[in-house]
Amino acid sequence: MREKKLYTCEFCHTDYAEKFACKQCEQNHKTNLAIKGMRFKPITVDASGFPISITVVTDKGLEKVYHC
Repeated sequence: MREKKLYTCEFCHTDYAEKFACKQCEQNHKTNLAIKGMRFKPITVDASGFPISITVVTDKGLEKVYHC
């Protein structure tokens, strides 16, 4: 029997055999995000109240828009 040791990324939960690869994965994830804006549909179109898109910004000013 062989024992297997894996390292798991805290953010995306991917398993890695190498600790270095796992650290790289963790450092690549953008975690200090702030919501800059949201877009909604009127209640007559979408009564859920959830946004149809969210704009997030990093601490360095990079922006990304996520659409639902």
